Amino acid sequence: MTLPPGISEEPGRGFVVEVRVRPLPKRRKRFPRDTPLAVMEAWREDQLAELAVERKAVPTAPVVAPVVGPQRRVVGRFVGTLRGDVETYLTDKLRPSMDPHNKLQARRYLRTLARTDLGRYPRQAITATQLETVLAQWERTGVPASVEPEGRKRIVPPGPLAPDTVNKIRGYWIGFYKAMNLGLGLPNPARDVPRRTPGAIQSRSIPFALAVKITDHIGKSGKPTKTAARLTLMCVLGVRPCEIKKIKPAKHWNQQERTLFVQTGKGGKPRTLPLDDRATEALDTLDRLKGWGDFSAAPAARMFHEAVKAAKLSHLEPIVPYDLRHCFGTEAYRKTGDLKAVAEAMGHRNLKMTERYVEGAVSEKVTELFKGITASTPVSTRTKKARKRGGLRAV
Repeated sequence: MTLPPGISEEPGRGFVVEVRVRPLPKRRKRFPRDTPLAVMEAWREDQLAELAVERKAVPTAPVVAPVVGPQRRVVGRFVGTLRGDVETYLTDKLRPSMDPHNKLQARRYLRTLARTDLGRYPRQAITATQLETVLAQWERTGVPASVEPEGRKRIVPPGPLAPDTVNKIRGYWIGFYKAMNLGLGLPNPARDVPRRTPGAIQSRSIPFALAVKITDHIGKSGKPTKTAARLTLMCVLGVRPCEIKKIKPAKHWNQQERTLFVQTGKGGKPRTLPLDDRATEALDTLDRLKGWGDFSAAPAARMFHEAVKAAKLSHLEPIVPYDLRHCFGTEAYRKTGDLKAVAEAMGHRNLKMTERYVEGAVSEKVTELFKGITASTPVSTRTKKARKRGGLRAV
């Protein structure tokens, strides 16, 4: 049997009727195998009529959506625009298995894109040149502050983006178009945005003794706080903030053997770390103050910069709390000289990532290497003899 356009048969499952009026989203419905063809055609004609009416109501100017609860509500006026498609993707099509940290960043960068002038156009009408213009502006001046409830409050004003961050934003945009255009055969303009070439590796660490001094000045009362304990764990264990959020003391903290099992975070490797006195004291503080579970990064950033000022180390700015993890990596490599062991301690799957953390210690070892070679090289005993000049020869 020859089926009309828009109606397809799935072996063993029945028929599927699809209706699409661009730039509105596609409508799709499944019918049993015994459904008459006239019923399916009648449903398709009704949907085409409804979509034709909705297409005329699509606005050409941006409309601010009301904020309801933790997410925006996609109202009818957003249907068919990039802003509406972003909300549909974040609500229905974002992978549930995505890491919470990456999921938060995907929401931020996609919603920030939707708040630009491109948000009022259908996503199919947006070109790679327009996306590149927005991304190049963010690369120069930084991503605008997020107004969403899940966005963190900025302590340090936005600045130029690193090439890796630009490539990460480009990847989130590619994933959005790939999910929304699945099965439609539409182009993915985000793929045509050129990738940035990573710059030279720069050390973001400071001397480990100064990093520990900063953690000692966190908090104005002088009493142990949850933020001070979390930053201390970043400094002396090198754990990520997203890994601290996953710690379950009854399951991961072995107080008898003084070890801590760290679950994977941001694609890293799980590992078991030994605890020293500072790390044990930090875990005791979190347990006493009930500081386990999720937490916001904004208070930690504010208290961190206040501690830098209180420790009279303002000359080290600009630094961020995550640099404490870099300090751990640099100090670990300085003590061991084993890059693979440092990667295991920090949960890296790729040694190239570890090289970013130990760049400062590597430069020191290169300097020490040449100093050692110079010191062990014997002084030359050869003396330079004066050149013997000949006399005039009679001809």
